[in-house]
Amino acid sequence: MSEIFKIILTSSLTVLGGIIIFVAGQVVVKFLIEPFQNYTKLIGEIAGSVIFYANVGPSLHDFYLSQLEELDKVDNPRKEIIEERLKEIIMNDYKKMDEAKRTLRQQASQLMGTTNMIPMYNFWAFFRVVPRRRDIIKASSDLIGLSNFTSKEGTGNMEKEIAKNLRIKVLSERFGK
Repeated sequence: MSEIFKIILTSSLTVLGGIIIFVAGQVVVKFLIEPFQNYTKLIGEIAGSVIFYANVGPSLHDFYLSQLEELDKVDNPRKEIIEERLKEIIMNDYKKMDEAKRTLRQQASQLMGTTNMIPMYNFWAFFRVVPRRRDIIKASSDLIGLSNFTSKEGTGNMEKEIAKNLRIKVLSERFGK
């Protein structure tokens, strides 16, 4: 075997080995690491949304509506300004309720989709890397329930259940265990 042939063979095998390692690395990144990253990112977004929309619901605008009714009974020179401000607050609250409904419902469906993207999910759930599938389904249902309760009273313990089922520590600390 000539020296030139050995050099060409060695460099070809080196390049081929590099290509194989690169492709294998990309497969691991695209099919294993990215789904986990998307999942953890979504869990963080859900935690943020549950905390951000915690004050959304009928009790807030009911309070401002009662303030508006009380304003009619009082003779106040700034009555018109206060009345406009209260109406603005109520309208903004309704907009935030609509936004909360849309966001929480969207995240509930994204949770199901993102979970299904993780390969060998049951394997990872067995080793407690991710929550069990039934906990994901329950958390998704609770997110939908929470989105429905933005327009009526009584979220119950949905925030606590979401925190428990998705293992979100910051929510557990915020809403109790």
